[in-house]
Amino acid sequence: MELIGALLTCSFFCLFPTSNRDAKHLPMINFDHLFSCLYETNDEKMENKIKCIIHYFERICSHMPMGLVSFERKVLPLEDVALCVTYPKADSWSKSATPLCHFEVHRSGLIEDQSKEALEVDFANRG
Repeated sequence: MELIGALLTCSFFCLFPTSNRDAKHLPMINFDHLFSCLYETNDEKMENKIKCIIHYFERICSHMPMGLVSFERKVLPLEDVALCVTYPKADSWSKSATPLCHFEVHRSGLIEDQSKEALEVDFANRG
């Protein structure tokens, strides 16, 4: 948890090197673009993103969360590939007769306070 806070702090203060990131096809990790968008356009979405990050810093400074963080990225191929799951067709969900597994949705609270095997989904826009 402390490492995540440290990485986010380095990004916030734009401390990561930027040279050759494009050549290596690496996304930008520093927040300079976030700050420049706020300065150039006074975008309320960008301002709220910065407020969220500041709030995160306030929370971890007052009480560092305990536990593990894991990341998993799953990418589905656009076209059929042998022995591989692909993107479903546009109408596949509405035509499916397969029932969903049991799940619970919590509109409030922290993922750290949930039971094991909890999943957090972020539907934030990418703007």
